[in-house]
Amino acid sequence: MDRREIIGGREAKPHSRPYMAFVEIKGSQCGGFLVQKDFVLTAAHCVPKGRELAHKATINETVKPIHLPQANAVLKPGTNCSVAGWRMTGVDLPTQPCQLREVDLQVAEEKQCMQFYHSFNSTFDLHRGEEKSPFQVGVLILGGPLVCKGKAYGIVSYGVYNGLPPTFYTRISAYINWIEENMGQE
Repeated sequence: MDRREIIGGREAKPHSRPYMAFVEIKGSQCGGFLVQKDFVLTAAHCVPKGRELAHKATINETVKPIHLPQANAVLKPGTNCSVAGWRMTGVDLPTQPCQLREVDLQVAEEKQCMQFYHSFNSTFDLHRGEEKSPFQVGVLILGGPLVCKGKAYGIVSYGVYNGLPPTFYTRISAYINWIEENMGQE
């Protein structure tokens, strides 16, 4: 497995992101985030269809779901957000994450996003601009949340692996009705 991860940023304070999840299925590892006690969101490519949590999360001070935006909510370019993921140590990829790292960033203008990715569609995608602290997106941040205004507005979906923009996110508000149907909250 490729050993890419979040690089740069800063170490997250313990329990400051109680919604963060480490998703591992058949050797594949991704980030994810708790949205209710029995539901973790992650990037679609991180889990096979139809996966369910083996156990419901016990909600307490250190384990809490994050709120999702309203359907079709839009973030303005320049909105301050953050993203988190794990930094691993050692030569081999361990079975457990060792350090949660976070970085602040801003939502980019649509025209800037189109320069990097011609199929960019602002209805379904978000794009980060120049981050305040350089970081590298990688396998252990993919699937994690783009957090803005205390809500998960995006899912880290794809990007380049050289520590430079662009990084793209699936816009959660475009899929909120589908997400709620799958969580049983119609």
